[in-house]
Amino acid sequence: MYDSSQLVKYVDDVTLSVPLFKEDSNSHVKEEHANFLSWSSMNGFEVNLKKCKSLSFLKSKEQKPVPLNDVIPVTSLKFLGFILNQSLSWNDHIQNICALASRRMYALRIIKPIISKNNLKLVYDGLIRSILEYGSPAFGNLPKVLSDKLEKIQSRCHRLICGSSDCNCGMFLALSERRMEASKKLFRKSSASKTHALHSIIPPQSYRSNRFIQQPSLTSRYLSSFIPHTTILVNEQCSRNYSCI
Repeated sequence: MYDSSQLVKYVDDVTLSVPLFKEDSNSHVKEEHANFLSWSSMNGFEVNLKKCKSLSFLKSKEQKPVPLNDVIPVTSLKFLGFILNQSLSWNDHIQNICALASRRMYALRIIKPIISKNNLKLVYDGLIRSILEYGSPAFGNLPKVLSDKLEKIQSRCHRLICGSSDCNCGMFLALSERRMEASKKLFRKSSASKTHALHSIIPPQSYRSNRFIQQPSLTSRYLSSFIPHTTILVNEQCSRNYSCI
């Protein structure tokens, strides 16, 4: 494998990540694919080519995906529970989880007459909110239009459970606030533990203020991602509390 290539393994799934270079034939992508198939065959692993797909993240229209034998090119795919697309937007993922959550609301309607409101809320937490919040730090800073779609699902569930989404039961904290708190919690946990998988990408802390040093952001997309966005949130809390940890 090339030094810049990476393998992501989970149970019986393997994802091979290979960088693409501008103004290059990117023949190394085909080489990596062939090497992976050869290694798998030599070590007794059978690759199901019918399930193999390739997704290319291109920086410009001039770049073209590299065609691979027996691999289906797609514009989006499911990766560890997330729907990734070519534009690196969360549109497809949010649409997918909203559709799944909407279908599961049927269970709330069926059992509403026979269980208490508190127990109905527990069913919502385990059956529906768990879908809306799966891996939420990854998309903690959603565009408002996508964030509102998730809030709309919760509002429908709130109305179903309580009879009105305007009640003051206090059981339905905004999902955007929950994502923000989950992001900060993961950030602090990653920073505090050197063995955490994300520790190496957490920004260093200033010795004088204990604030995390925000790295320059070249694009708005990067600024909206987990590390830079959560760095800002944690630093704001540091300013109020005079402590980051």
